[in-house]
Amino acid sequence: MGIGCDRKKALWMVGLLLVLFSLVAEAAIPEAPAFFISNLEDQRFWSRKVSEPIVISFFFVDCLVCRKEIPELYRFLKTHHPHVRLLFIDPLGTDTASRIRELARTLNVPSACFYQDGLGTIALKYGVNNIFPTIIGIRQGRIVFRFNTLSEDNRRLMAKHLN
Repeated sequence: MGIGCDRKKALWMVGLLLVLFSLVAEAAIPEAPAFFISNLEDQRFWSRKVSEPIVISFFFVDCLVCRKEIPELYRFLKTHHPHVRLLFIDPLGTDTASRIRELARTLNVPSACFYQDGLGTIALKYGVNNIFPTIIGIRQGRIVFRFNTLSEDNRRLMAKHLN
């Protein structure tokens, strides 16, 4: 009778440890800050009201790397992950809506994907400090990836978290 009791205690402890480890693992994935923004077409976006994954790319109009990677990211997601909401957010107050619209036209990316955050409040919430582009993936309200270039390794990482 004593051995059975010890076994039950051990199984109970293992179960408790598994629950604790899963809670710690979930806590290690940072929660995505909520935000509300309108795109260049005046369509409102509220991050908490979206059930599908979100990819945010912070950029600015004169960023040469951004100009190269914006159409690549758009095509990659449109082709391989069409269910993902893609937001190109410009946090600089000096970039006007007309300059961002011109960039969208030049890069052949729909202007509905572009958002202007002239005060940079969303960039601040996400800890973006003048490193562009910064690409952040969000799934179920949690940040699942963050990087500063659209390398092949990062595309694989994106695919892993967006499928």
